[in-house]
Parts: sequence; structure tokens; C-alpha cells
Amino acid sequence: MLFHSSYRVVSCAVSYALLSCSSLVSLDRDLVSPCRTLHSSFSTKASSTTSSVTRLPFTHIMENPTAEIKDIILTLCTKPRAEQQAAVVRYFVPDAEFVHPLCRVPPYKGDIAGDVLPRAAVKASPHLHLDRTRNVKLESRRAVGAIFRWYKILSPHIEIGFESVAWDEDSNTLFVALHQRFALWFVPLYAANVRLVTELKLKPITTDELRSYAEVAAAHAAASSSSPSSSAAPLVNGDAPKTRYYIARQEDHYQINDVLKFFSMQLGAFLWYVVQLFATLLSVGGAVFVDTILGFLPGTKAIKK
Repeated sequence: MLFHSSYRVVSCAVSYALLSCSSLVSLDRDLVSPCRTLHSSFSTKASSTTSSVTRLPFTHIMENPTAEIKDIILTLCTKPRAEQQAAVVRYFVPDAEFVHPLCRVPPYKGDIAGDVLPRAAVKASPHLHLDRTRNVKLESRRAVGAIFRWYKILSPHIEIGFESVAWDEDSNTLFVALHQRFALWFVPLYAANVRLVTELKLKPITTDELRSYAEVAAAHAAASSSSPSSSAAPLVNGDAPKTRYYIARQEDHYQINDVLKFFSMQLGAFLWYVVQLFATLLSVGGAVFVDTILGFLPGTKAIKK
């Protein structure tokens, strides 16, 4: 109980800190438009890849992950605030988890007493609201939305190029290899061009209508309880039910070199490159030393052809 209570308090504190930062900063894309001209160049590969993505309807729910994930990522990272936050609500489950080398959102869904947080902060933040019992509803998905919002504030003009998409249907996991151009609006003449692999754990829900995750999950639970032997949702007008996919967990995998580009420009990435080469020399030297000098030790002799 003590551990559970502590985890709950820490999760609430982290979520509130992220949401407060997002609500207090009201920079808009127009405020930093003079800085965009400093970061207008980008590789032809990224531009051609991005422009080839077909825009999905605003009310769309993911049905074909491999074909639709590119547009979803572009909406989350490059679109205006209204479209971005609507996409977070539409595509992420309420207790979504987010993992990044620089931040983390643990999965959480619950509520806390309204008098715990300052009332002015609750009213000012678009990520917090009071329910009928005057409790503040907290969901980790709101913190994920705040992170995407802050990400867009720091770099208003983000360029993304896709390299490959892989779908593991058995584990409902989607892997997206991509590269991005991240340019801080207050740091002129520099942009971090980095590569990463985004791992998305998807949660499939079978439904027959185009609704939000809460409505879909509630209908699916009702259908399962009424007919335990059937796992499919009821049919409507004779149409077969469809499977919708929602993001339950997102983890971004970066090389250390690329992470250092966010802090130390190219210098940190170059120094780590030197460290990698030195580690390679140590590995080669150690292997040669053991195989030649200490080859008499058991298990180290070369295999005869």
C-alpha cells in the first residue's frame, strides 16, 4: 500500500509539472515565424518522403497501422495545436505510456481532490478539468499531449522523413524508422538532424462505428459481458466489425550520438564518435591479446579447420 500510494503521488506530481509547463507557455507559431527562415533548408530525401504521405480525415481512427502511421506521426509532430491535441486524444489510450531518452510518462489514470492543486492552474490549463465531484481527472495521455505540445513550441518548424515501417502483428507492435530535423527557435543557424526508431505498442479494439477510445472500449466491454463466448462486436446493418488500433505505449530509440546533438551541437556527437572508435580498438586489441598471448587458457584456443 505504501509503495502504491507513493507511486500515485509521484505520478500525479510529474503529470502536473508537465501540464503546468505546457499551459503557462503560450507561444504560438506566429511568434517564432522570423526564426523559421533560418531553418528552411532540409534534405531532399526528407521532403520527398514527407510530401508523399496522404492526409487522413480529421476524425479518422487507425485501422491499417502500416499505411496510416506516417500521417499520424506527422500530425502529432508538425500540425497546429488543435490538430495535434485532437490526434493525441484520438489515437492514444487514456493511460498511455511514453518513453524517451530525455523524459518519461508512466501509465496512469485516476483522479485527485480538486483542492490539492491551485484552482487558477486548473482553470488555466487546457489539460486539466474538474468532474462533477470536483475532482481533477488525471490521465497519462494528457501528459503525453503536453510533451508533444512543448516539443512543437521548442521547434515550431519540424521536418520528418520516413525510412521504413515494420508491423509485428503477433505482438501488436509497430516499428517506424525515421529521421528528423529539430531546430530550437531561439538558437539560430543550427538544427539537429537525428535518426531514431519509434516503437509503438498498439491496443486493438473491435468495433463497428467510428468513435473515441472511451466509447469503443465501453461498447466492447458491454458486448463481451453480454455474450462471453463471442469476442467480436455486434454487427450493424450486416457489416462485419472492424478492428481499430490505439497507441498504448510509445518508446523512441536514439543513438547516444544523436541525443548529444540536442545539447552540444556537433561537438558532443563527434567526441562520442571518438569514444566509440577507442572502444572498438580496445575490443580488437583485447581479442588479439587473449587469442595469441593467452591462447593456452581453456576455451580460448582457435578452432581447427
